[in-house]
Amino acid sequence: MDNENFSKIIEKQEALEKEIMKVKGNDYTLENSDRHFNFKLVAQLVGITPEQVLMVYWLKHVLSLCNQPGSWADLSDPAPSKDLANKHLCVQAAEAHIR
Repeated sequence: MDNENFSKIIEKQEALEKEIMKVKGNDYTLENSDRHFNFKLVAQLVGITPEQVLMVYWLKHVLSLCNQPGSWADLSDPAPSKDLANKHLCVQAAEAHIR
């Protein structure tokens, strides 16, 4: 793959991730201004840290990718990889918030 085509894939992926984060961000916050509200609420309910909750969510997407049938080239549903990328952004935001 040449650099131009690779760059187009990156741009398409970034645009899709941005759109997903806008939509899912509202789902996670339950109309709260804190983007980590959902992680904090679940942490309170089950007695673990918000970071641990986030990593459980992240691991769910890793396992989903691992359980995909077929080869990487034949993935019929790219959604788990996009969700995984978005969870990675959540991890980065959480790390920035903690520091």
